[in-house]
Amino acid sequence: MSIVKTNKPRLSLRAFTNKTGETRTEIERRGSAMVQAVKRNPVVACIRGNLLTLCTLLGVILGIVVGFVLRASQETKWTPRNIMYIKFVGELFLRMLKMLIVPLIASSLISAVGGLDLSLSKKIGIRAVGYYMITTILAVILGLVLVVVIHPGHGDLDAIQRTGAARNITTVDTLMDLIR
Repeated sequence: MSIVKTNKPRLSLRAFTNKTGETRTEIERRGSAMVQAVKRNPVVACIRGNLLTLCTLLGVILGIVVGFVLRASQETKWTPRNIMYIKFVGELFLRMLKMLIVPLIASSLISAVGGLDLSLSKKIGIRAVGYYMITTILAVILGLVLVVVIHPGHGDLDAIQRTGAARNITTVDTLMDLIR
């Protein structure tokens, strides 16, 4: 059995001293060289700076492609059950986004107000309470006007008395309702 020697430099933890007297290992030296190469390349820097935007755009394009593929793959008309299964993923995504919005905005507002000085916080607080009061009063007035104009509850009594057929509920429906 013979040992084959290659001319490739191996990464080692041996320390080297450069011209400035700094001691670094081979791995550290190559790592910093890679970082410098990335810093010098403007395309990579642009991609790193806009990674979230690029991923969002890629997701939109991927969603459009998947939609076209699903439409082309089905030769017969989609059943309501098939549509429900496909729609379930998008519905979960939108509900997760809605779940994240309120805590994100609340924590951002608390952080921003906490960083302000006291006199500015007082002004903003008074304006916020005033805005809240005005919008609440306008919402109540709008609600009363719409109740007087529309008369909700005075609908078609025949439609209420008619009953529809009971829907056939499967185990998959029950499991999806647990997650929704």
